[in-house]
Amino acid sequence: LRAVKQPVFRYVTLGSPLGLNAVRSRLQRVEMPATTRTWHNARDPDDVVALHPLTPKTFAVSPPIVNYDGVDNGTDNQHGIVGYLPDPGVARAIHEALVG
Repeated sequence: LRAVKQPVFRYVTLGSPLGLNAVRSRLQRVEMPATTRTWHNARDPDDVVALHPLTPKTFAVSPPIVNYDGVDNGTDNQHGIVGYLPDPGVARAIHEALVG
């Protein structure tokens, strides 16, 4: 099998730890590929792994990251993907990424 390279038009991150200083300090400069139009970052404010949104101060990318803090991950593991996927804002961001 040979991988087919496709441009990425949208990033969607769910419960991202990138807002934590301990994680971000280990990264090199983050840049958006030329084909990427948007980056949607969704988080539950009670998710201890995703404590902070990804702001222009911490990630000076263009276009800026769209943060959605409205997830209410009601599972026992508030960081688990199972509690993120049913959220309407998350579902919309993923759907739009898939259909263009």
